[in-house]
Amino acid sequence: MRHESATICNRNRWNVQLPRPSIVRTRTMSKNGKDNLVHCIGKLAKVTQKVARVAEQQYSAEVEAILKSKSGDSGRIERCLDGMLDFCFDDGILSLYKKLCRHYFDIDPKATAFYVNVYREMWDEQKSSKSEGLLSTSVCAARLDNKKT
Repeated sequence: MRHESATICNRNRWNVQLPRPSIVRTRTMSKNGKDNLVHCIGKLAKVTQKVARVAEQQYSAEVEAILKSKSGDSGRIERCLDGMLDFCFDDGILSLYKKLCRHYFDIDPKATAFYVNVYREMWDEQKSSKSEGLLSTSVCAARLDNKKT
Protein backbone atom coordinates (compact mmCIF):
# COMPACT_ATOMS: atom_id res chain seq x y z
CA MET A 1 0.00 0.00 0.00
CA ARG A 2 1.51 3.37 -0.98
CA HIS A 3 0.54 6.79 0.26
CA GLU A 4 2.30 9.93 -0.85
CA SER A 5 1.04 12.30 1.84
CA ALA A 6 -1.86 12.97 4.13
CA THR A 7 -3.59 16.25 4.86
CA ILE A 8 -4.39 17.00 8.45
CA CYS A 9 -6.39 19.94 9.71
CA ASN A 10 -5.43 21.33 13.06
CA ARG A 11 -7.47 23.56 15.35
CA ASN A 12 -6.42 26.68 13.46
CA ARG A 13 -7.65 25.09 10.23
CA TRP A 14 -4.24 25.10 8.62
CA ASN A 15 -3.53 22.28 6.24
CA VAL A 16 -0.33 20.45 6.98
CA GLN A 17 1.18 17.96 4.56
CA LEU A 18 2.74 15.01 6.36
CA PRO A 19 4.72 12.47 4.40
CA ARG A 20 3.65 8.88 4.80
CA PRO A 21 5.91 5.87 4.52
CA SER A 22 5.99 4.55 0.99
CA ILE A 23 6.01 0.93 2.14
CA VAL A 24 3.98 -0.63 4.91
CA ARG A 25 6.26 -2.76 7.09
CA THR A 26 5.46 -6.38 7.71
CA ARG A 27 6.27 -8.35 10.85
CA THR A 28 9.61 -9.51 9.51
CA MET A 29 12.51 -7.27 8.71
CA SER A 30 15.14 -8.05 6.13
CA LYS A 31 18.76 -8.52 7.18
CA ASN A 32 19.64 -5.24 5.49
CA GLY A 33 16.87 -3.48 7.42
CA LYS A 34 18.16 -4.91 10.71
CA ASP A 35 21.69 -3.83 9.84
CA ASN A 36 20.46 -0.31 9.16
CA LEU A 37 18.56 -0.26 12.44
CA VAL A 38 21.61 -1.43 14.39
CA HIS A 39 23.74 1.19 12.61
CA CYS A 40 21.26 3.97 13.51
CA ILE A 41 21.10 2.84 17.14
CA GLY A 42 24.90 2.84 17.27
CA LYS A 43 25.01 6.41 15.95
CA LEU A 44 22.44 7.46 18.51
CA ALA A 45 24.46 5.86 21.32
CA LYS A 46 27.61 7.71 20.22
CA VAL A 47 25.80 11.05 20.12
CA THR A 48 24.26 10.38 23.52
CA GLN A 49 27.70 9.69 25.00
CA LYS A 50 29.09 12.91 23.49
CA VAL A 51 26.26 14.92 25.02
CA ALA A 52 26.85 13.20 28.36
CA ARG A 53 30.56 14.17 28.23
CA VAL A 54 29.66 17.83 27.68
CA ALA A 55 27.07 17.66 30.47
CA GLU A 56 29.62 16.06 32.79
CA GLN A 57 32.12 18.85 32.17
CA GLN A 58 29.55 21.54 32.85
CA TYR A 59 27.94 19.91 35.89
CA SER A 60 31.31 18.95 37.32
CA ALA A 61 32.29 22.60 37.54
CA GLU A 62 28.98 23.52 39.19
CA VAL A 63 29.03 20.63 41.68
CA GLU A 64 32.63 21.36 42.64
CA ALA A 65 31.77 25.05 43.14
CA ILE A 66 28.83 24.11 45.39
CA LEU A 67 30.94 21.68 47.42
CA LYS A 68 33.96 23.98 47.67
CA SER A 69 31.87 26.92 48.87
CA LYS A 70 29.80 24.63 51.11
CA SER A 71 26.75 26.27 49.60
CA GLY A 72 23.45 25.79 51.36
CA ASP A 73 21.45 27.41 48.55
CA SER A 74 18.65 24.87 48.08
CA GLY A 75 17.50 26.42 44.81
CA ARG A 76 20.97 26.19 43.27
CA ILE A 77 21.48 22.62 44.47
CA GLU A 78 18.06 21.46 43.31
CA ARG A 79 18.48 23.05 39.86
CA CYS A 80 21.74 21.17 39.52
CA LEU A 81 20.20 17.86 40.68
CA ASP A 82 17.23 18.36 38.36
CA GLY A 83 19.50 18.90 35.38
CA MET A 84 21.82 16.01 36.17
CA LEU A 85 18.93 13.60 36.65
CA ASP A 86 18.39 13.38 32.88
CA PHE A 87 21.99 12.21 32.43
CA CYS A 88 22.24 9.68 35.28
CA PHE A 89 22.55 6.88 32.72
CA ASP A 90 26.18 7.98 32.58
CA ASP A 91 28.58 6.87 35.33
CA GLY A 92 30.34 10.24 35.53
CA ILE A 93 27.13 12.19 35.99
CA LEU A 94 25.84 9.59 38.44
CA SER A 95 28.97 10.07 40.54
CA LEU A 96 28.39 13.84 40.62
CA TYR A 97 24.72 13.29 41.49
CA LYS A 98 25.71 11.11 44.44
CA LYS A 99 28.25 13.66 45.70
CA LEU A 100 25.71 16.44 45.57
CA CYS A 101 23.04 14.32 47.27
CA ARG A 102 25.45 13.54 50.11
CA HIS A 103 26.18 17.26 50.52
CA TYR A 104 22.51 18.20 50.32
CA PHE A 105 21.48 15.63 52.93
CA ASP A 106 22.99 17.75 55.72
CA ILE A 107 21.02 20.76 54.46
CA ASP A 108 17.63 19.21 53.66
CA PRO A 109 17.25 15.47 54.33
CA LYS A 110 13.65 15.29 53.10
CA ALA A 111 14.48 16.92 49.77
CA THR A 112 17.51 14.65 49.41
CA ALA A 113 15.34 11.57 49.99
CA PHE A 114 13.02 12.90 47.29
CA TYR A 115 15.91 13.17 44.81
CA VAL A 116 17.16 9.68 45.68
CA ASN A 117 13.67 8.30 45.05
CA VAL A 118 13.29 10.21 41.78
CA TYR A 119 16.60 8.73 40.61
CA ARG A 120 15.41 5.26 41.51
CA GLU A 121 12.10 5.68 39.70
CA MET A 122 13.86 6.82 36.54
CA TRP A 123 16.99 4.70 36.48
CA ASP A 124 17.03 1.96 39.11
CA GLU A 125 15.62 -0.78 36.88
CA GLN A 126 18.29 -0.13 34.26
CA LYS A 127 21.16 0.40 36.70
CA SER A 128 20.26 -1.39 39.92
CA SER A 129 23.90 -2.08 40.79
CA LYS A 130 24.90 1.56 40.21
CA SER A 131 22.46 2.97 42.76
CA GLU A 132 24.15 1.29 45.72
CA GLY A 133 26.00 4.50 46.54
CA LEU A 134 22.81 6.51 46.91
CA LEU A 135 21.28 6.76 50.33
CA SER A 136 18.42 4.35 50.85
CA THR A 137 15.08 5.71 51.96
CA SER A 138 15.38 3.85 55.27
CA VAL A 139 18.86 5.30 55.88
CA CYS A 140 17.53 8.78 55.09
CA ALA A 141 14.62 8.26 57.51
CA ALA A 142 16.96 6.96 60.24
CA ARG A 143 19.33 9.90 59.84
CA LEU A 144 16.41 12.32 59.85
CA ASP A 145 15.11 10.78 63.10
CA ASN A 146 18.58 11.10 64.67
CA LYS A 147 18.76 14.80 63.72
CA LYS A 148 15.44 15.49 65.45
CA THR A 149 16.69 14.12 68.78
